[in-house]
Amino acid sequence: MERSREAALSADRPPAAPPKKSALPKDNDKFSKIYVTMYKKYTKEDFLKYLNFKDDYGVQGVLYYGAIRKKKHRQELEDTLKSLGYEVSYEVIQESGFYENVIVLNIGGKKIWYGTSYGGAYLSEVLHLACLLGSKKNILLGSCGGLSKNGTVGDIVLANASYGNESTTRMYQPDNEEFTYFPDEDLTNNIKTRINKKYRVIEGKIMTCQAAMMESWEDVLRWSDEGYVGVEMESSTFFAVSKYFSVPSAAMVFIVDNLIKNETLMDEKVQNLKQYFQEVKTELFRVALEELLT
Repeated sequence: MERSREAALSADRPPAAPPKKSALPKDNDKFSKIYVTMYKKYTKEDFLKYLNFKDDYGVQGVLYYGAIRKKKHRQELEDTLKSLGYEVSYEVIQESGFYENVIVLNIGGKKIWYGTSYGGAYLSEVLHLACLLGSKKNILLGSCGGLSKNGTVGDIVLANASYGNESTTRMYQPDNEEFTYFPDEDLTNNIKTRINKKYRVIEGKIMTCQAAMMESWEDVLRWSDEGYVGVEMESSTFFAVSKYFSVPSAAMVFIVDNLIKNETLMDEKVQNLKQYFQEVKTELFRVALEELLT
């Protein structure tokens, strides 16, 4: 009697392997903690021990700059501190390790953590740790692409909201179906009052997009029509993490490439404004430091 094709194929297959036993240990297994201890579960005390900090170690505030050139922006910060007459001592969290790029500014008995990131991944982890260790205020500085038709290169942008559909924001605010994240209103208003009146300030919502090389003219037009005044890479993460820990946050950036007017960093006009950009950066640092040290 001739076998059916299905039966023949079945007969040629090797016997099915028995189901694998679960890799997870039983509750009474002495190694079970290995499988249930995630970074989310680590406490302030865990990190104090890991970093060899004293039990009373505390962070008073975070100053973060959205940029890739760490040495350049640290030097600009140090120059600003010196020009403003601050007495500062500097230290690092780790001489060599994951947090080696975070600088601690010791000013007037306060510890201000300073870091730079291009995008939200590393920023989220540093900010998470700083909030665990007691940060009272978190301020983000940086630059953005202009989306407001009334904006010009060099304008300061104060964010009152940020849209970001990134993994960092979703992890810290999983129930946020609007993907819109907010700074602290009081902190933002305090910062606004400190900005020198000679600088033009635009207030509005900004877009977080971490793929600048894929932004199209259609994206720029759509974002502008939807009322966004700038696009950058860090603010939504900054707001989401801060909110998770109930720490007031704010973002103050300035327009370097005015995308809505088709002006990019490669344009001669933008290149010729580098000296003015430095002046604006100094103002951002000044305002943020005053607020953090208040």
